[in-house]
Amino acid sequence: MRQTLYERLVCILDRHRTWLEVADALSVQKHTALQNDCLSVILCRVLVVRAARHHHPYRKGKMWQIPECDLERAIQAIRPADPEFRRRISADSPSLEDVERIIQTATHGLLRPELSELPIYTCHYTFKQKTL
Repeated sequence: MRQTLYERLVCILDRHRTWLEVADALSVQKHTALQNDCLSVILCRVLVVRAARHHHPYRKGKMWQIPECDLERAIQAIRPADPEFRRRISADSPSLEDVERIIQTATHGLLRPELSELPIYTCHYTFKQKTL
């Protein structure tokens, strides 16, 4: 996944959050992936999200790790069915609904971020800048 698209996805998720918050977007972990009919160990970024408050059935503080390769697979699964989605992703400008669909698909339906149209904050820094 392109760096700009990943940062935009994290920024939208962080800025328009309701019950999920971005805990970490910069960590890298080893994952096992199927490549050429063979299992391989790969390094990829991991998006860590946390329940900021109780949201049935999840308690406050529950954390999920979403590997970047799963986010990429979700994009590849959604892309053929929706030409507008493909255009927005190619331009690195996903909508709120796109981010929700990507997260929901990447987590196999476990998480639905339920992003708000109104941003939680209106300053112009990104998640990466906020953590430094």
